[in-house]
Amino acid sequence: MEQKERIGFYRMFQTAVMRPKDYKSMVQVRKRTILFFIMVITFLTMFLGSVFPILGFGVSIGGPKHFITETLPDFQYKDGEFQIDQRIEINNDQLRIVADDDVDRFKAEDFEDDTLVEVLISKHNMRMKNAAVGQNVEIDFADLGKGTFDNQDLLAMMPLFYTGIAIGLVIVYVYAAIGYAFGSFVFAVCGKSMGRMMGKELPFRQMFVYAVMAKATTSILDSMGKAADIGFFSSMTWIFVEFGIILVYLYMGIRESEGSGRTDSAR
Repeated sequence: MEQKERIGFYRMFQTAVMRPKDYKSMVQVRKRTILFFIMVITFLTMFLGSVFPILGFGVSIGGPKHFITETLPDFQYKDGEFQIDQRIEINNDQLRIVADDDVDRFKAEDFEDDTLVEVLISKHNMRMKNAAVGQNVEIDFADLGKGTFDNQDLLAMMPLFYTGIAIGLVIVYVYAAIGYAFGSFVFAVCGKSMGRMMGKELPFRQMFVYAVMAKATTSILDSMGKAADIGFFSSMTWIFVEFGIILVYLYMGIRESEGSGRTDSAR
């Protein structure tokens, strides 16, 4: 039985990014080590792409408590109607919040196409959009019945708000990790075809490890680019470039590997 090798994350990441010719040295790592690598890469990319922008937005408004008590105009929901002292609009490309009681009702066409998350509050309704999950929800204030809600009530709900964000991030993290693994599976299939064309027939498990490693560089670059709000990383051009970079990494890893195939059998 072959001995599985213990390798730390730093060595794996260094090999993934800087030494694709040494991918073959990663073949004997434990399955749980590969899983751990996927989990850490996913955490890093999610932190750069999701958590960092959220923290940056929080700092830009002086923190949620300061925003609610000092910046946010006085508002009140009472018995099916929303009122606010003055219109507010917050827009940082990924998040857009509008509250305007001069608008009787917001409609679906009031959403902007290029914004990820939107919350629109009018006198009689609220609309919420999350483009990441294809969600579009309307709340009709008339359905909420009698009651009041104002700035102080919103401030009291902040612990629940933080809990909701934490749960949401965990869900996003799980989906992102599954997505990374599935993407690696797809590129492993591509790598198998590439290996055959190069005369190297490598086991699928080995090719999957190569794909996991090959995706690391572009995953980090993608998150950093989007966190910096660089438009190129949201374009179709970047998707093709990303695909090409991963294939190049795979090619360099396969080229240095020993495999059974026409090339090896002819020697």
